[in-house]
Amino acid sequence: MNLKKPILTVLILFTSIGLFAQEPVVNDSIYIKHKLRPNPHIFTVKRQELGVDISAFIKNFLPFNTTQLLTSNTSFANFLITYKSIDSKGWAFRSGYNLSARSAEGEQFPIGTRRLTVGTRLGFEKQRYFGKRHILYSGTDFSFEYAVDYAQEPLSGASDKTEVITYGLSWVGGYNFRAAEWLSVGTEMSLGAMRSDIIETNTDPGFPSGNNKSRSFENNIMINLPISIFVNFIF
Repeated sequence: MNLKKPILTVLILFTSIGLFAQEPVVNDSIYIKHKLRPNPHIFTVKRQELGVDISAFIKNFLPFNTTQLLTSNTSFANFLITYKSIDSKGWAFRSGYNLSARSAEGEQFPIGTRRLTVGTRLGFEKQRYFGKRHILYSGTDFSFEYAVDYAQEPLSGASDKTEVITYGLSWVGGYNFRAAEWLSVGTEMSLGAMRSDIIETNTDPGFPSGNNKSRSFENNIMINLPISIFVNFIF
């Protein structure tokens, strides 16, 4: 397994940490106001977090793109927007959302292709503070994704459509750096067991007898390496 991508992500993350290291974060008056518990790993203030995957915005400055390593030929999209509701003991409800669409025309053949992906995840995590800035967390997600690929040859009207419904459970673990009271930067990894329901439909108006529809299933082990960088807004 190529470790260059996660290592570079860690270096970029710690570079960001260095930029914020001299700035005040959660000042002592807030700890006194909310009566910080004796356990230094728990921050007693309930809070919400809205996260954005910024990897796509900074990919021009990175030697890699945000990708995922799968043991099959199916794909599971990154969650571009995340939300967490965190209680005073460090337990959090977490969710993620993704919507993407793209279309293209063939260069050598006049075949138009379109792809639509909709995904979500729901789960829980446990956070632990180490000092006032460093947060480690782990948890479990249930993920669901629907993806459809559609290709059509405009002259004959022949088309191919592939629908993939993917769902499963994942263990997640991550790190956040609390850059300010309202901002953190982090990354995470996951390991999941996924099942995919694949439906393929082929139609050709010129040869109706060749129209067919098939269905198959795949079981996948999915590994998301920590190569995405999230900015989390805290409120």
